[in-house]
Amino acid sequence: MATVYDRIRSNLARQQSDETVVAMRAEDHRRWHPSERSIYQALSNRGALTILPQNMTTEAQVASISRARTLIGFTGSVLHNSVFMAKGTQVIEIGDRSDRETADPMQSELCRICDQKLVFVPGFDGEPRSADDLLSAINSSAFVP
Repeated sequence: MATVYDRIRSNLARQQSDETVVAMRAEDHRRWHPSERSIYQALSNRGALTILPQNMTTEAQVASISRARTLIGFTGSVLHNSVFMAKGTQVIEIGDRSDRETADPMQSELCRICDQKLVFVPGFDGEPRSADDLLSAINSSAFVP
């Protein structure tokens, strides 16, 4: 499976960079987290590339994500595009459900197959975690700009 994604990546990506890409979700997402907008803004202010995949062509999504060294986003299918990233890259999944304290099983399996580091940051601690708390957790568990 990884070979197919490697071919697609090589056709669409320029070269891998040390770039951190943040895959945003629309505010009308059914599992929108109360701190989501603040997280996106804070990561953008630190130099991360923020993208809204639903407003991009498939080719543009893959090109942006495939160059990333780190992909950050809330749980969901857009993070599954990590299959287009190189081996040894990392995915930071921010949980968007209060009843889940572990990474999405599909994301875990994709990262395992693609030899990527997966960091899970729970979005809830009884209550929704604040943007500052989430950023602190992201910083303490992985390298981001």
